[in-house]
Amino acid sequence: LKVYAYIIDESGSLKNKYLLDSTKHLRTVYSGSSFMKNTDNQYMYIYNYALDTMLNGYLDYDIRLVKFTNEGEILWFNSYGGADIENPIQIIETSDGGYLITGFSRDEIGDDWFRYYALKLDADGNEQWQRNFGEPHWHAKSFSVIETQTKNFLIAGWVVLEGLKQEQLIVKIDQNGNTIWQKIFGNEYSDCGSRLVALNDSVIWQFGCLRD
Repeated sequence: LKVYAYIIDESGSLKNKYLLDSTKHLRTVYSGSSFMKNTDNQYMYIYNYALDTMLNGYLDYDIRLVKFTNEGEILWFNSYGGADIENPIQIIETSDGGYLITGFSRDEIGDDWFRYYALKLDADGNEQWQRNFGEPHWHAKSFSVIETQTKNFLIAGWVVLEGLKQEQLIVKIDQNGNTIWQKIFGNEYSDCGSRLVALNDSVIWQFGCLRD
């Protein structure tokens, strides 16, 4: 497998194709992850990948991040992850010039549950910290992250609790990845949280769904 970026114009015609990853033994790639343009007009693309290696009977999925220019020049190319299976969903540029990647990873206890996952990088892509959030045996997946005006982060998604009831879960963390609070929202039926939008630091909108 290889990972490419395709450049098309407004008419849908292919203008260029850039090779981003041609690693040997690249077995599986989930490329539907996050892409962004930073303040330096360079591009950041994250995706989930696995080589021909197994971890406790599963393919060992980790995170790849490629930073490249508008001309397709790769500035750097890094891999991240630990002993769990990490799934990146979103990347944002942070106020300190670095980046925050969020998503979910398999519970460190080693069962089939997932927890919120966050990975903080500096401007050069060096890892500063990575954390899991939520409680053991929660099945939680995050799909959105924003930075507040007070330079904290809000991470949103959903969690399945005992009884298989799905609820919205928002976690607030500081710049060092410490949990400030975590709150569950919902009614007596199933809910999901998908996207956060900050109108200002005191008004945060969350978009999601519920079964009524």
